[in-house]
Amino acid sequence: MTNSFYNAHTKPLFIQHAILPFDKLILQSQLNFMHAIEYKYAPASFANTWIKNRDRDPEVNLRNADDYYITRPRTETFKKSTFYAIPTAWNDLIPEIKYQENKFTFKWALKAHLLSELEDD
Repeated sequence: MTNSFYNAHTKPLFIQHAILPFDKLILQSQLNFMHAIEYKYAPASFANTWIKNRDRDPEVNLRNADDYYITRPRTETFKKSTFYAIPTAWNDLIPEIKYQENKFTFKWALKAHLLSELEDD
């Protein structure tokens, strides 16, 4: 594709062609899924999978009330599970991207953000 050597570093090639590496593709898919849950266009079976902090105790005002509640992990294996990794990634996403309601604008901004993180590494 680029006539590069077989042992060339892949990071510049990913950046040059605006392709995300595998781990970033997984993160992109997870965040797209959370966007579907957040803005209620995901299947109804996922509606109550995660709850927000404000729904746990409505009488208490929290600064992170809009974040999803994440149970404290007891093991490192649990951190890799879907129930921990996906809402954690969503909570860590910057607000400029997180609060874009349009699905297509969100996908475009998310990919640009993930590519810029790749350039910064």
